[in-house]
This record gives sequence, structure tokens and C-alpha cells, in this order.
Amino acid sequence: MIKKYIFFIIILSILCLTFPIYAEENFIIYLETNKSIIEKEEEIELTLNIDKEKVTAYSANLYFDPAKFEFVSGPENINVEENTVNIVWYDLDGGSSSKTGKLEELTFKAKENGSTDFIIEGEFFNEKGELIETNSKPIQIQIGKEEGTFKEDFEEGQGTDNNSNNSNLKELRVNEVGIVPEFNKDIFDYDITVDNSIQDLEILALSENPNAKIEISR
Repeated sequence: MIKKYIFFIIILSILCLTFPIYAEENFIIYLETNKSIIEKEEEIELTLNIDKEKVTAYSANLYFDPAKFEFVSGPENINVEENTVNIVWYDLDGGSSSKTGKLEELTFKAKENGSTDFIIEGEFFNEKGELIETNSKPIQIQIGKEEGTFKEDFEEGQGTDNNSNNSNLKELRVNEVGIVPEFNKDIFDYDITVDNSIQDLEILALSENPNAKIEISR
């Protein structure tokens, strides 16, 4: 009985050591860039960031499309393998050099036209050594300027009422999500909510009078 009891305690202790301790709050890991639309051969800077929390160690993977981008430069604590940048960092000063906000900065060069995502995943630890539960946000980059999705609709959908007193809109649309309320030519105020990752919006505004001038500000 004594041997069995001691054996049980040892196994229990080992199992307890293998479970990570999690921080109480969730934090956002996200990528930012200085440009969301670039041309071939142009370089962009990507930064890896954490929202609010201080970190003393992390191991992260940044995924990219090697057909669209090539890695140019970054910090010394990385390793690049095909479509992945492996990033490993820990505080050598026992917590006095912990990081918050911007964690890393990397540079990539565009190779081919098209749209592609950069995706970040990993494990991040706070000043108490606790594993931070994180939600990660990818970022999309457009290489080369493409024709807008509404170009054909705009060219074919303009109204034909030449009455100089007619300044009504015939149609109003936004490429990402719908406007609220639904479009009506007698309604002049609309709302739209988009994710923080959206950098550009394409708006289709058609007038009943083809000679009318439409201005979109801000």
C-alpha cells in the first residue's frame, strides 16, 4: 500500500507540472503594415503587436505566400522556412525588459500581382510566466491595383433622366458590407460598420441624372 501511494503522488505531481497556467484576460495579437496596396518589387514593413499586455517571452509563426512575397529582413531572433517566419524571444533581464505594443518588425518584397494574407499564430507569456490567451488578426495586402468590383455596374447603370432639377441617387452600395438602412433615394443618412482590418472601401453611387455631379468626402 505504501509503494502504491507514493507512486500515485509522483504521477500527480508530474501531471500538474505539464499543465500551463493561463492569464485571466484575453488579448489581441495583430499585424500592422505601412501600406495595404503596393506594386510589384515594392517593399512593405509589417509589425507584430500585442494589445495592452506586457510579454516576457513568445514563440510565434508568421505565415505568408512565397509566390506573392519574399522575406527581406527582420530581427536576429527569427528563422525563415519557405512560407513561415519563426520568431522566438524571451526577456534575458528577468522581466525588466518585457515588451508591450510593437513586438517585432519585418520587411517583405512583393513579387506578383494579387491579394494575399499574412497570418500570425503563437504562444505568448506575461510577466508572471502565465500563458496569455490571445486572438490573432490576419492582415491582407493587395499587390497591383485591380479594377474595382463596381466598375462595370457604374458604366452600365447610370440613370437617363436629364431633368436639371433631378439630383436623386439611383443606387448606393458599398463593396464590403451593406448600408443601414437599406438604400432609398429619399433617405440621406446611412451607417456602415467594418472590421479594423479593412483599409479601403469601394462605393458605388449612381445618379438618376447622368449629368449630376457626385462627391464622396472622407
